[in-house]
Amino acid sequence: MSQEAIYNATAKPFVQDFLTGTNVTIFAYGQTGTGKTYTIFGPREDPGIVTRSLSDIFERLPTDKELHYEYVQLYLDDFKDLLVDTPGLGKLVEGKAGVELFGLTSHRATSAAQILKAVATGATRRATRAQDMNEVSSRSHAILMLRLKHGGDGEIFSSMFIVDLAGSERVARSGVTGDGFAEATNVNLSLTALGRVVMSLIEADTNNTNQINQSKVFIPYNASPLTMLLKAGLGGNSKTALIACVTQAADSLSESISTLRFAMQASHVKNKVEQKETQDQAAQEREKIAQAGNQLNLTGGKGSVGLTSGDVEVWGTWKSAAEETVILLGGLGNGLEELQDLITALTDINCQVLAPRLPGSAEKHLDSDVAVLLELCDWLGLAKPLLYGQDWGAVRAVRYKIANPKRASNLVLENRLNKMDEAQYKAKMKKDPNFALQEYTGPWLWFFDGTFPKSLDGSSLGNNVKGFKGKVLFLWPYHTKGKHDPPKRV
Repeated sequence: MSQEAIYNATAKPFVQDFLTGTNVTIFAYGQTGTGKTYTIFGPREDPGIVTRSLSDIFERLPTDKELHYEYVQLYLDDFKDLLVDTPGLGKLVEGKAGVELFGLTSHRATSAAQILKAVATGATRRATRAQDMNEVSSRSHAILMLRLKHGGDGEIFSSMFIVDLAGSERVARSGVTGDGFAEATNVNLSLTALGRVVMSLIEADTNNTNQINQSKVFIPYNASPLTMLLKAGLGGNSKTALIACVTQAADSLSESISTLRFAMQASHVKNKVEQKETQDQAAQEREKIAQAGNQLNLTGGKGSVGLTSGDVEVWGTWKSAAEETVILLGGLGNGLEELQDLITALTDINCQVLAPRLPGSAEKHLDSDVAVLLELCDWLGLAKPLLYGQDWGAVRAVRYKIANPKRASNLVLENRLNKMDEAQYKAKMKKDPNFALQEYTGPWLWFFDGTFPKSLDGSSLGNNVKGFKGKVLFLWPYHTKGKHDPPKRV
């Protein structure tokens, strides 16, 4: 397989990802003597990953960005700056861009040739050792770190890690002793740590099939300085390519199988980039909706909006669609006066709140009310308002969320019909011990398809709420001495 084919299949797609804000990492992994350094760097007449990546980067480098580079060696768990002659570097520290090396020099690049010249000089400072399997075996990991920075403030926009790993080896075959034995042992330990990180990422992905949830599974980045430095390029918002280097030599069959097995395991890791891309796409859609919105003018906290279904009366406060907005939904056929106290309370804590009077007056009008509410949100430029519904307004909120799952954030559902203080509740219960069952009557029976539930624990929900997904805060009377329950999320 040619150097160009390897580059086109692995690193080339990552260049565009790097230029658009995604952290990327490219590894060459395998037994010593299988061509890892050749693949990453290559000779002048047959350039490798680094030369080809830099050429494409400078062809597409955005005018408002700057490219900076760093080049380090990890040898016996100690870092060395390969761009200078100083003996060593400080400790790894947590910085704004993730894990950073204290004292590491960073240089602004003006051309690919500048970086290649610096890398060639740095390569002469790498630790190598002759052994039975390779006359010039790299005994250190070399990491070229490219940083895309904003031209104005210098903040890091994205990072690219190109890693030439030291080769794994069986000391019995390589014939190393003394210092060479210590080097081989340390290299194998750091590669083992990399394998542990990969396996932990797979476990995290297995625990959550929709998206990786690294907060629930411990990822042992701190097991090795190598994995600590590469943390930003292994998990989170990153893409990783692993180039498995193997040999056709029969006496290296077990090492080749081990390398391919590791590569197969690594291929199962799914980082959060897909989630980030989805979030970016959703943000663009919200921005598109906001830009298409209109300015609402309220006089004394009241106004109206002309929609295709007719004018809709609206009470509340309004600044712009950019503000977090609460939409209050009252009962069927009710006026907005019943919501005035809640509007005032939310306004007092600096919430932008709007209460529309939807035209529906009966349960059969729920779907038409949902259509009116969606048109109102489009007119206002509201992509995902929070919906607060009381009684039939709560039903409207749920129905809206089912019909338009991406057009509402969380829901607050309040049983207002049965709200009363502790004294009122005790009086009602004394008069009728079955009074508490009324909390499931009226509009709340809609959640159970209009029939009284067999169980009051919420397990008997009907087809009316089939397909609902999202977070709900129920405000329910009675359970706490006639007051609302503590917040519950379902």
